[in-house]
Amino acid sequence: MCSIIGVFMAISKSLGEAIRQIREANGQTQEQVSAGGGMSNRHYQDIEGGKIMPSLDMVFKVARGLGMEADKLIAPVWQAWKVQGCDPRPSSAGD
Repeated sequence: MCSIIGVFMAISKSLGEAIRQIREANGQTQEQVSAGGGMSNRHYQDIEGGKIMPSLDMVFKVARGLGMEADKLIAPVWQAWKVQGCDPRPSSAGD
């Protein structure tokens, strides 16, 4: 079972890495993404660096800055998290 703190740290880092990869693949700078999403560059840098867990509102802003839907940003992180055995949904009695 994954600890809550460990899970938040892992998600923050995974999400930040995914954001960085998408930004670089798009040929965008951090400044362009933060401006496009309507957030401060410093806050964006902290999210991309995996230093903070973004709120849902900030996930939507980052996605907008990257020019994509938020679900497309979150899905790969969610899948990787589940593979590590950190799925937060309760297991059924038969598991």
